[in-house]
Amino acid sequence: MFYQNITKFIRFLVFSILIIAIPVNSAAGDYKQKSHRHYSFQGTWDSSIDFFGTEFRAMYSFHRGGTLTESDNPAFDPSFGGDALSPGLGVWKRYSKNKIKGKYQKFAYTVDGQLNLVYQSNLLLKLNNRNEWEGTLSIDISTPDGTSVNQFKNLPIKATRLTLNFD
Repeated sequence: MFYQNITKFIRFLVFSILIIAIPVNSAAGDYKQKSHRHYSFQGTWDSSIDFFGTEFRAMYSFHRGGTLTESDNPAFDPSFGGDALSPGLGVWKRYSKNKIKGKYQKFAYTVDGQLNLVYQSNLLLKLNNRNEWEGTLSIDISTPDGTSVNQFKNLPIKATRLTLNFD
């Protein structure tokens, strides 16, 4: 009787493990299969913006779940008067196999800490391979009350994935 109960318990345990393991393994397989068909924008990218013939660098991080972070050198913007510039924070989404749209916003503050300018940027990007993308960047600059200061439309932008070795 004791061995029959142990046998039943072992069968129950194995059955329970299989019920849990099969769906988890199936979901992992779907993820792997999708990752081979679509390259990922997720990660950190070292970009180059062609600002009317002059190259400027910026860093972009595309995060899982659709958020993004941008950091650049504000010196390329003639509207910028040496104020402190926040990093760009925004969102992105895939709209076709290897293309995304992104939007982010950043703020320029005076040396007194007053909000001076609002930057709203739009990205249209195409991932060329696992480690390179290209597209356009459009920037609308306004005062805090919404008065337009400057616009830069369809600036060419390209990037390579940032990889670091921890040797």
